Amino acid sequence: MQKQALEEQEKFKSHLQQEFKNSDFDIHRRKLQLVEDESRVKNDLERYRLLEKQSLHNEKLAKDYQIEIKETQEQLRKLMNENKDLSEQLRTLNENLRRESEQANHLGKQNVQFKDENGTYKHLLQTTQQALDDAKKDQKSLIDNLRLQLDETHKMLEKQKTEKDH
Repeated sequence: MQKQALEEQEKFKSHLQQEFKNSDFDIHRRKLQLVEDESRVKNDLERYRLLEKQSLHNEKLAKDYQIEIKETQEQLRKLMNENKDLSEQLRTLNENLRRESEQANHLGKQNVQFKDENGTYKHLLQTTQQALDDAKKDQKSLIDNLRLQLDETHKMLEKQKTEKDH
């Protein structure tokens, strides 16, 4: 009996020691799990801080970009207004150029017409000058002939006078 009690005591002791070992192992495992969880929480907290910092930086960049976009839109609006004004000026200049071109073409046609008229007048002047020169020659011939006739008539009259007087 004593042997049995000793065996039971040994079993109880061995069982108790095993439970203490299991309990120590479980406590050790839980401590390791706790350290691992703390490390994960630390890492998550650090990532959260980093993400928060990046988020603040991104918000600042977004604000800066919005300001830049507004400035760019304002510049675009100004450029569009200038472009509209320049387009209107270009349209006006093109219209003026078209009118000037039409006027230049008209003046060119008039110049050709005047040149033709001038050529015609020059030809007419030359023809008239030639006719005048011919008429002068003819008149000179006529005058010369008339003088000759007059001289002959005078001679004849004198001859008749002298014959009559004789």
